[in-house]
Amino acid sequence: MLNVLHLFVPENDLALASGLARYTPVPVGWHMHLSGEALPMWYADRGDRVMSFGMDARWLDGVSESFDTGVDVASRKEIASGCLSPSPWGWSAYTRQMYADAGCPQWMLPSDEAVGRMRMLSHRRSSVCINEALSGMLGFPLPAIPVETDDLERLSALVEGVGGYLKQPWSSSGRGVINASRLSGDVLRRQAGGIIRRQGSVMWEEPLAKIMDFAALFRSDGAGVGFEGWSMFETSPTGEYAGNVLASQEYMRGSLERYIPGDVLDEVVVSLCRVLADYVCPVYKGYMGVDMMVYDRGGVPALAPCVELNLRATMGVVALGFSRRYLAPGCRGVMRVVASGDVPPQSYVMDGGRMAGGVLHLSPPQRFAFVAEVRR
Repeated sequence: MLNVLHLFVPENDLALASGLARYTPVPVGWHMHLSGEALPMWYADRGDRVMSFGMDARWLDGVSESFDTGVDVASRKEIASGCLSPSPWGWSAYTRQMYADAGCPQWMLPSDEAVGRMRMLSHRRSSVCINEALSGMLGFPLPAIPVETDDLERLSALVEGVGGYLKQPWSSSGRGVINASRLSGDVLRRQAGGIIRRQGSVMWEEPLAKIMDFAALFRSDGAGVGFEGWSMFETSPTGEYAGNVLASQEYMRGSLERYIPGDVLDEVVVSLCRVLADYVCPVYKGYMGVDMMVYDRGGVPALAPCVELNLRATMGVVALGFSRRYLAPGCRGVMRVVASGDVPPQSYVMDGGRMAGGVLHLSPPQRFAFVAEVRR
């Protein structure tokens, strides 16, 4: 079995929207890419490699000594040898081109057809298909299924008196989500029209009284889909990603069961494994995340089992890998992204080869820093 060649590409969802192989990311996206190149190390297996445009060797040596990850930066020779299986953060024509430019043999890369199918599976309409499938499988009512439309008059009728959220078909980390209740009719039509011109349609979702965000993480091997674990994350008031919880799966499961019974969580996981296997196999292999929500339905906590599908690795995958392999028992923390001027100095305590406290830079800081802060 081949070791894996990982590639962190946080700009991939926008590359999917463009459909271009020679996509030029916006500056903030490219700086995020360079600042997080090492993140796959925390969920990679020993012997795997990461692609880098020039990772800080001193940082890499220090982390390798402390955590013994067994993961290194790939050399050009290794990439060209065909001994490493490409596995990017997410697939697109853009990431395939990045592997090709790095020297990866063409026979190891997905075809145009496969890339096109993965692009369409990454569209937010996947949440419609998944919710429709789940509605006939689960023993509890789902919130209203999201609507996709390119008709501005229909969209105005959906929003009127209700509000809700407009979502770009391809976007990430909460960007591309617009609170329609804050828009006048003219502004709504103008913004929605722009999304339709750029991406062909717009998604609308009814507003829910959110209690908490979380996600279920899965992995496809091309033949089936398995459950990897739970992810708890925080978002800003505008819906953008703010950070992930670092903790054991037992802690996360207990936190979720404060609102949703364990047997319901199990039922959802089993159902999603079946639905996702039918939906993404065999075209897609790799990690994926299904964002979920606990919301208030008439004074009772209820579950929205598929807010959206992320057909790629997520920050939750990074947090899960780090927590399982490198977080000391009984510790908890948070993983967040900070701008260069707000980066706390790195200083951490180890206990039995695992982080037991302090601050760790999960990748060499550049314009941004991915920081793990841990406490007992």
